[in-house]
Amino acid sequence: MNPFRGSLACVTGGSSGIGLALARQLAGLGAHIVLIGRTPDRLAAAKVEIMSLVPNAVVWTVQLDVTNQTAVREAAARIEAEYGTPRFLFNCAGDALPGRFDRYTREDLHRMIAVNLEGTWNMTQALLDALRRSRGHVVNVSSLAGLVGTTGYTAYAASKFAVVGFSEALRSELAVDGVRVSVLCPGDTDTPQLAAEQAHKPPETAALSAGARILPPDRVAKACLRGVRRGRFVILAGGEAQLIVWLKRFAPWILFSWMDRVVLRARRGTRSTS
Repeated sequence: MNPFRGSLACVTGGSSGIGLALARQLAGLGAHIVLIGRTPDRLAAAKVEIMSLVPNAVVWTVQLDVTNQTAVREAAARIEAEYGTPRFLFNCAGDALPGRFDRYTREDLHRMIAVNLEGTWNMTQALLDALRRSRGHVVNVSSLAGLVGTTGYTAYAASKFAVVGFSEALRSELAVDGVRVSVLCPGDTDTPQLAAEQAHKPPETAALSAGARILPPDRVAKACLRGVRRGRFVILAGGEAQLIVWLKRFAPWILFSWMDRVVLRARRGTRSTS
């Protein structure tokens, strides 16, 4: 059974990374796609890419900053009026800036909260009535850092933990309406955002992620859609993420001890070269 065929799927952050990978696969499964993003040129390029892979795909683009609640509500009304009632909402828009806690600015924290949490909140609330009518499915993209906090990601983890908590409460609230909610928590994924993060990672953060397997966006998207089909709430991608989450739940002292040793070695190494 293919629940995506003929369904309207809205994808925020749809012009790159996991959002674009999801849109490509959804188009291949016969969904009608609304790509949502801030940059018209990138949205246009994403649409061309999808159409080149799936020539008969139905793809629209909507330029939108998801942190602007008024603009989001207007866009949601326009989407339903022009393209139909959404059955799926994938909240993929996100922002990350690694750094040391004592060097973050108030603006850094507010930016990540605004994009990662408020953007997800805004889109879901604006499309909620439509999703109730279609008995739809909301997928919020958090992160492995939304389940396990690590050095160098205090602001990012705070915002992504909030997305997990929001999704859990929303799942309970909307279950009686027939609307499903999932939260995708991928580890490091080969996206433009991850590439941009590298220049800002403290040495300790780089050491923690040095041995991690970087997943292709298409693999994360495939795991996401498989989880949606199976009605999963928390969706993970890759064996490493599953192991880390298992350790956090059942043997946190092992996970934390390992993390502390890696951070200590990296910090000592930084001091010895300074």
